[in-house]
Order: sequence, then structure tokens, then C-alpha cells
Amino acid sequence: NHTFKWTSIKDMTTMVPLLTLMIIGILFWTFKSVPSVVFTMMIIVMSVLGTMGIMGWADVKFNNIVATAPGILLAICVADAVHILVTFWQGRKQGKDRIDSAKFTIDKNLGPTFLTSITTSIGFLSLATTELNPIKHLGMLSAFGTMLAWFLTFTVLVPMLLLIPLKVPKTALDETEESKKKAREKSYSYVKVLRKFSMPIIIFFMVTSVLATYLALQNEVNSNPYNYFDKDHPLSVANNFIIDTFGGTTGAELVIDSGVPNGIKGPEFLRKVDKLNEWLLEQGHISKTISVLDVVKQMNQSLHQDKLEFYSIPDDQEAVAQLLFLYTMGLPQGMDLNDRMTLDYRRMRMSIMWSTQDSRTYVTHMDQVNEKVEELGLVGEINGKFPLYQRMNGYIVDTFVWSIGLAILMVTLVMTIFFKSIKLGILSMFPNIMPLPFGLAAMTLLGIPVDMGASLVTSVCLGIAVDDTIHFIATFRKGRKKGMNVDDALAALFESTGPSLVITTIILVFGFGMFLTGDFLPNFTFGVLTALGLSMALIIDIMFLPALLIALLKLPFFKKAQDK
Repeated sequence: NHTFKWTSIKDMTTMVPLLTLMIIGILFWTFKSVPSVVFTMMIIVMSVLGTMGIMGWADVKFNNIVATAPGILLAICVADAVHILVTFWQGRKQGKDRIDSAKFTIDKNLGPTFLTSITTSIGFLSLATTELNPIKHLGMLSAFGTMLAWFLTFTVLVPMLLLIPLKVPKTALDETEESKKKAREKSYSYVKVLRKFSMPIIIFFMVTSVLATYLALQNEVNSNPYNYFDKDHPLSVANNFIIDTFGGTTGAELVIDSGVPNGIKGPEFLRKVDKLNEWLLEQGHISKTISVLDVVKQMNQSLHQDKLEFYSIPDDQEAVAQLLFLYTMGLPQGMDLNDRMTLDYRRMRMSIMWSTQDSRTYVTHMDQVNEKVEELGLVGEINGKFPLYQRMNGYIVDTFVWSIGLAILMVTLVMTIFFKSIKLGILSMFPNIMPLPFGLAAMTLLGIPVDMGASLVTSVCLGIAVDDTIHFIATFRKGRKKGMNVDDALAALFESTGPSLVITTIILVFGFGMFLTGDFLPNFTFGVLTALGLSMALIIDIMFLPALLIALLKLPFFKKAQDK
């Protein structure tokens, strides 16, 4: 527990500064404007500090999972700010003054960014359905921070751009008439390619999605907390030494119920426990067991001149009771066997030490013990902190399946209301769901099992990936309402909204890529899978989604719904 917390803090002291420097660098390279960078960083700082303030006010404890919240919020804040800055400077370069540019920015971004913030928050809030407090707190904090970032973007960033005189920067987005013409020609050329190969593109992405889903389903739910650290990490070194020397010191606590008071003194009951004990010690992964059974057998041997044949259970209950009494009398004052049996001698505790540490094998071994207990006619249950932790992994993954399903349903509902079309609401979810199996398939290929961290990635990717789709469809529908045909609307979309989608994705990919610098393996996995998922989301949005729109808009019933 100490190492988890210490490593998380160490990672954040490395990742957050690197992430901040990376964001500053990309923003300055994009806009060539110091005020644009400063304003964006102000929004980031205010959003992160506000969220951390809520965390302190709500008495949320800091841990290795909650520690990822600032990194997530950094990326989200930048995404909102980039859309505002790109649109504002586009307006200024078109000859609009500051007021008209601000109106242009609000008109184009207010609805889509609000919807993206809502859907992103829904994705994070889906984490709140779990009963694991750190993940629940991460989801709630990230959802709050997402909405706070949106609020500050329009109440602080836009007014600052409006009120403070700024020179129009010479940025990487600068466009001469010649460059505009070339960009427009490239957009139309790309749209022509999409129209020509729309069906092959759709089939390709559908087939690869099915294959990715198949690969994802081949993975297993498993985790080993000791593998979260490098082999040279002091915790790993100490753990490996203990396993090699003692065969493992972690395990389970088996509570066996005799059914009646004084029942554990009964020879017949103890012989059943002895058979269980012998079976346990025959298992290769079990190094030792500890229970009152050992006390009874050792005391019986001691009272018979340490002869090996008396290392056994006496034949009558009175003899067992006397052995336990003698042993207790020999303990120091205040010591007894109450940590091994209940006061009424009904239940006993057996500690089972084994070297198993990954959750899948651990749970399998616990199930095997339970089956053997039942086979011998005993009544018992496994308890202990480590079994609780190991069972938690499978439970959390199952909970995430439910939470992701709920999030998809809620996001679809919100988008249906926003677009005022059930067909568009359902259509918009395809590009958002499709990136998810690609990340899980990558885990299968890389040999990374599904654990709590992987489930967290799925929720984060779903929440953020919706952003591109919303901006895409919102801009496309706006062009169609202006009377543009499908090709003109798509070309205008790629020309105007395309740059901000690419820039935000680059920032998000590099932002979450900073998690690769962490020593904590879940952070590394989180960074790789999130960057991959968001990259796939952009590719799907600029290839599969327009090809799907082109194909579907040929159908009369869909065209009618979309034109509304």
C-alpha cells in the first residue's frame, strides 16, 4: 500500500511537468502566440485547482488512482481551449473584428463543446456505479473538472480574447488565398476518394472491428499487483526473495464452522480438518498452514515423549479439551488461542500460505479449496485482505461492463436529443464504440491482461472519443442546413473543423503518452491504451464516419431524417 502511494506521487511529479511542457510547446507551435498559451494555461490551472479543491472539501483521499485526475483534466482543458482558439483566430484572419470573432466562436462552439463536455462527464460518471471508492472518486472528480473546464473556457477564455487587444498571430494555421484554395482542393479530392471507396472503407472498418472484438474476447481478466513495478524495484526484489526463500507468505484465511459450541474439540471434526490440511500441503503452491489442529497434534506428541506416532488427534473429545487447556496455560499472561478459534469453540481459523499472487490463479485456488471443504463435509468460507483484493479485480471488471453499457445508452440518448434524430443519435455512437475493442485487442497482442486499469481506459476513451464525433456531425449538419450538398458540407468540414480535431487529438495523444514515463505499470498501460484509443477514434471519424454518411444519405428515409 505504501509503495502504491509513493510510486504514484513520484510518477505525478515527473509526468505532470512533462505534460505541461509538452502542451505549452504544441500550443505555441500551433498558434505562435504567447497570449494564447498563457490564457490556455490559466484555464488549465483554474480547472485543476478547482477540482482538487472540491477533492479536499469532500475529504476524498489521495491514492494512486485519484492521482491520474490532474493529467486527465490537463488534456480535457486543452481540447476545449483549442477549439475556441482555432475558431477565434480563423475569424480574425477572415477580417472580423474581436467582437464578431467572439460571436463567431461562440456560435460555432457553444453547443458542440457543451454536448462534448456533457457526454465526456457521462463517460466519467459511469465510473461512479462501481463500489470501489478510488475509481468512483476519480470518475466524479473528472466529471466535475470537465464541466468546470467548459464553464471557465466560455466565462474566462472567450472574454479575455474579446477584451484584451491581441495581434493576429502568424501561426501554422495562417492561410493565404493560395493556401486556402489548395486546402479546399485537397478537401474536395479527399471527399471524392471517400465517395468512390465508401463501401470498401465501411467494410474494412467493420471487418477489422469484428476481428479486434474477437481478439479482445480472447484476453483474460487478471492482475498481479507485484508486477506493477520494475523487477529492480525494492518491493519486487523483497517479494521475490521471500517467495524463493519461504515459498510465499500471502494467502487466505479459512474459517471452518463445526456447527455446534465446543464442536472443534470433537475428534471426528478434527480428522476431517486434518484430511483437508493434508490435501492442502500436497498442493505445490501452498507452503504452510497454521491452525489449532497443529497445536492439538504437537501437544499430543509432546505428552508422549515426542514419539512420531503420537503426532495425531486423540480419540476422545475430553483429551482434545485437555490438550488445548494445557497449551493455553503455558502461554504468557494475557495470551490465548482466541485468534485461532471463537470463545465458544465452534469456529476455527486456518491460515493458508501460498506463493500465488495473480488474481485469476488466486481465485481459482480459492474455489478449489472451497470445493474440497464441501467434499469433506465441512462448512467454511475464505476470508482475508488479500482474497478480498484479488476477488475485487473480477468484480470491478464486471461492474465496468455494466457502467460502460449505461454510459453508451446515456450518451446515445443525449446525442439523440441534441441532434433531434434517433437515427443520427444511434449513428453517432458507431465511431465512439468502435475504438474500444482496438485498445483491448492491443492488450491481447501485448500480453497485458484486463484489469481495473484497462476498464478505466475504456471509460476514459468513450468519454473523450465522443468529442470528435459531435464536432464532426454538428459541423456537417450546419453546412447541410445552409443548403450545401453532401460533398460541399464534408469538404467545408474538413477545411474548417478538421485542423482543430487533429490538433486536439495530437495534444491528447501526447498528453496521455506522458504516462509512458511513469514507473507504475498501470500508468504506463493507461497511457499506451488511451493514446491508441484516441488515435483510432480520430481515424474512424475522418474515414469511416464520412464514408458511412455518404452511403446512408443515399437512402431516402435517412436523408429525410438528417435534413430535419
